[in-house]
Amino acid sequence: MIEVAVTGFAADLTAPHPAPPHPAPPHPAPPHPAAPHPAAPDGGRTDAELLAPVVAAALEDSGLAPDQIDVLGTASSEFLGGLVGGMMGAFDALPGWPPRPHSHLDGDGAFAFYETWIRLLAGEGRAALVCAFGRPSASDRRSVLELQLDPYTVAPLGPPLAALAALQARALIDSGRCREADLARIVAARRPGTDPAELLGRPYVASPLRAADCSTVVSGAAAVVMVTGDLAGRARRVPAWIAGAAHRMERHYLGARDLTTSPSTAAVAADLGLPGSDLDVLEIHAPFSHQELIVTEAIGARRVGRVNPSGGALPADPLMVTGLIRVGMAAEAIMAGQAGRVVGHATNGPCLQHNLLVLLEAGGG
Repeated sequence: MIEVAVTGFAADLTAPHPAPPHPAPPHPAPPHPAAPHPAAPDGGRTDAELLAPVVAAALEDSGLAPDQIDVLGTASSEFLGGLVGGMMGAFDALPGWPPRPHSHLDGDGAFAFYETWIRLLAGEGRAALVCAFGRPSASDRRSVLELQLDPYTVAPLGPPLAALAALQARALIDSGRCREADLARIVAARRPGTDPAELLGRPYVASPLRAADCSTVVSGAAAVVMVTGDLAGRARRVPAWIAGAAHRMERHYLGARDLTTSPSTAAVAADLGLPGSDLDVLEIHAPFSHQELIVTEAIGARRVGRVNPSGGALPADPLMVTGLIRVGMAAEAIMAGQAGRVVGHATNGPCLQHNLLVLLEAGGG
């Protein structure tokens, strides 16, 4: 049986992007090292220049040389980047020789992680590099993200994703499972220096969500190195073994869903044996504060030591990269010797429509 472990991870985030057509939240210091380019959202760097440092850092972390990588998986969004074929330029940052299988996903890097993991399990290689990069520089980010909506009944209304998330948050509050004060406490935990009481006095972006309840969009890149068991012994740090991963998608039509729950997350959690179990770290991809509560409840763990110790998506949300960072940061907790059993979560689509979970453990091989 082939076993796979994460042995390298790196991420880099830049300054916040200009405000989209609807109000955007303020941006404190991100939880990951930020690129020293304050003058522009992406520092004027190309995709390759954004990606190259994290690829080099992840490979160094894993102890592998570029020519030892057998499989490549990448992810980005040309829609958000605003340039058709723009992903090709980023490939200059990847190992180029010898030739190797390479698949590119127009989506979040966490889903490229899943696909690449499957390829290693299928015996296509012994070492893989998964990268994601995002520079949401399109002139109208809101109109691009609206393409995810039902094209007949929802998209023509042109609702911003924050408004749809507010419907979800309001339904959750009306169900009696949380209050606005609970959302404020989550924001304070993810955005250092925020006073929950002061936050509750701020104006709404879309009731009951305030600007700080919504993630701050940034540019960024991340890279993860995965190896099969025979190579894990070369790792410089504790390997984070992938005990399982799966993803599910819910209905496209929002009116047919109970937005206060996440059945897709619950189904994946059940597949991985998470309900009633203990987790040391849970990294949740929650672009809106209330979604952290929904995902945690859906997973159903008996005990979670720490939720989003990295800061999560609220203070820094590099679109198409955030999910991979959550998986990478979960693995990082094991590789740093700070945890033994962790879960990384990624989501895509409005109101937690599509969800992926990755279970990693310190023991394996």
